[in-house]
Order: sequence, then C-alpha cells, then structure tokens
Amino acid sequence: MDLQLDKVRQEILNNNLDFIAEQYSQHQSYCVGFLVSKKYCQKQEAEDTFSEAILLLRSKILNNDLKNLSSLRNYLLTTCINKVRDGKKKKERRDGYESQVKELFYKNNLEQDITDSIDISISEICRNALRRLGDRCAELLKLYYFEEMSLKDIAALMNFSSTDSVKSTKSVCFKKWISEAKSLKAKYQ
Repeated sequence: MDLQLDKVRQEILNNNLDFIAEQYSQHQSYCVGFLVSKKYCQKQEAEDTFSEAILLLRSKILNNDLKNLSSLRNYLLTTCINKVRDGKKKKERRDGYESQVKELFYKNNLEQDITDSIDISISEICRNALRRLGDRCAELLKLYYFEEMSLKDIAALMNFSSTDSVKSTKSVCFKKWISEAKSLKAKYQ
C-alpha cells in the first residue's frame, strides 16, 4: 500500500513512532532483499543503509525538503541505492587519493611490498604535511576525506558561500597537501 506524501508528512510531523516503525517493518525486507540480490552490498550494509534512508525521509519531511512522493517503497529503495552508490564512489575516491600519496614515495607502487613501518612513515609525512596547510585547509580536507561529510554540510559548518566554493577550495588544498608531502619526502630522503 503506497501512502500519499500528505499522510506520511502528517504522521512524521506528529512524531508518530508507531507509524515510522510500521513503515520500517513493511519496507525493510523488500529494500534489503533487493540490495543484496542485485549485489549492491552485503546484508548488514543493506540494513544500515535502509535505516539511514528512513532517517533521511524523516529529516526531509521535517525540513520540508520533500515535494513529491508517489510511492514510499520506491522512494526508500531509490534512496538506498543512491546511498550505496555514493558510498562506493567515496571509497574509490579515497582509495585513489591514497594511491596518489603512496606514489609520492614509490615509483612502482603496485609492484612493491609495503611493510607496516613504511606505511607509518607515509602516515607521519602526510599528517605533518596536513599540519603545514593551515587550519582552514586542514579542517576542510579532514571533514571531506576522513569524516566523509558532504560539500553542503561542510559549506554550512565552515561558512562557505556555496558548495562550489567548497569544491574549488578542497581541490586547491589537496594540491597543496600533495606538494607539502613531496617536500617533506625530499627532506627525509
């Protein structure tokens, strides 16, 4: 049974926890089953993602950010799929940046066996390079890459005028970080 947006909005605004629990129970197995059967993710990640989708629905309704809702099930499923895809993209991006940093230290990164002690020195150099950037750049990079905050959230938290200004500043800061790491690497050699 699909519910209209007005009904969902009314129940959530009234903080009807029974309604939320009912919708959770009604749609959870379908969404989790879909994500697992289509190999988007493992069961535990699918369950966590579904919980996040319910929380996001509630948040969007409370903030009056949801304008249309033809099917609650489809909304939740689509939200789950998008959250899993976004998570994979962030992981790929983070892995790519990690490779870039490691390439600063090893010409044939993929062919070398990297020991824990070498990784620690890479980590130390990267931390020191991050400290040299200045507070604003360091905070921005930490929030984006380590805390995995969205550009929108960072813009609000750090008082940027827009997500575009966060994105361009992040890019400049990342290039400075790599440059500082290269400089520190040269000192240690």
